[in-house]
Amino acid sequence: MKHVYKATATKLPEGLQVETSSRNFKILYDEPKPMGGTDKGINPVEALLTSLGACQAIVVAAFADFHDFKYEGFHVEIEGDLDPDGFTGRNPEARKDLLKLDTKCILKQTNQKKKLKSLQIL
Repeated sequence: MKHVYKATATKLPEGLQVETSSRNFKILYDEPKPMGGTDKGINPVEALLTSLGACQAIVVAAFADFHDFKYEGFHVEIEGDLDPDGFTGRNPEARKDLLKLDTKCILKQTNQKKKLKSLQIL
């Protein structure tokens, strides 16, 4: 079944703040002070990284539930490298996207090694 997701983003007057909303939820984005922001919220790159981590955690939880796979805990650590000189135009040679993305998934589980192999396809 297809789902249509909708969101809005509105630039606020202060610094680089942007208020986003989806359904009945709002998130304030900003940049750290050294990047010209007011540091009142996470920046879009941090939001992207946290969204990727949340997506992985939700998929693992749904997969585990569907396959009766028991685990004690799961968390994701994600790190991305970005050169802001690329998207600001200060350096036309610099890339405008993430240079590198590293993901580390930590699954704490009890004795279910056979079922763990099926989880590795995610």
